[in-house]
Amino acid sequence: MQTPSSLSRRAVTWAVTASVVTGTAGLLATLNAAHAQQAAPYPTKAIRIVVPFPAGGTQDVLMRMVAEPLAQRLKQPIVVENRGGAAGNLGADVVAKAAPDGYTLGLLSGVHTANSAFYRKIAFNLEKDFVPVKAIGESAVLLVTHPKTPFSTVPEFLAYLKANPGKVQMGSTTSFSTDLLKMQSNTDIQFIPYKGVGEALQDLIGERLDVVVGPSLQLIPLVKEGKVRALGLGSTRTIPDLPNVTPVIQSVPGYDVGMWFGLFAPKGTPAAVITRLNTELTECSSNPRCATSSRNRAST
Repeated sequence: MQTPSSLSRRAVTWAVTASVVTGTAGLLATLNAAHAQQAAPYPTKAIRIVVPFPAGGTQDVLMRMVAEPLAQRLKQPIVVENRGGAAGNLGADVVAKAAPDGYTLGLLSGVHTANSAFYRKIAFNLEKDFVPVKAIGESAVLLVTHPKTPFSTVPEFLAYLKANPGKVQMGSTTSFSTDLLKMQSNTDIQFIPYKGVGEALQDLIGERLDVVVGPSLQLIPLVKEGKVRALGLGSTRTIPDLPNVTPVIQSVPGYDVGMWFGLFAPKGTPAAVITRLNTELTECSSNPRCATSSRNRAST
């Protein structure tokens, strides 16, 4: 794993991947111009969508909400397959190595761009092994703690970190958020890796962990129930659901962490297939269930 000193340069480079996802329309126009010939019918069988995190997490719930109306439009079953492990790398590798025929897709996220900045050896290349299909959504990143910790705001948290170097344990699926906070605030924090945010939350609520970093979509309900306490946001502005929770960047300059989600296909997937999927996913946004999900996600 690389050191935080290489974080800024690599993270900025890979952050561009998020804009690649949202720029799918331009890519499709180029592909369509080059593949104007009659395409084979698609789909003719079930489609597998790999979610590289455990069931019940933000990515899993998000994909299942989209999969149902998409299956109705495509008139074929969609099987959501959870392949968690290695901070999302195992599932992404399954997609990268799948046949590029449109029958195996993957829900990738900002976690994968961060992983590429931290792991020296990854079996896939995010730029070379995938083609974007459609941006699915985004979520603010939220830092939460259990209600009994002696800090309830970011300034209090930072003061506690400086007074107790190396004692605070911070859990998430990737070390990006923790390492960036350590580097930008010049503090010492223990990072505890988890396969999914849900597992980290269990330890947090059980007081076996101090802080969890994860998508606000998954954490806001627990904050409102009083099971966890919101410390700060990774985004640069507040969100409607938590108007009194301030961005970490106000106390830690340079701490700007967000989460995007996008559907990807293996490189080499026919342009006509990408076009069909993109079109149907766009139409799915008119589905009340997906529209509600989209409004909830777009709160960064």
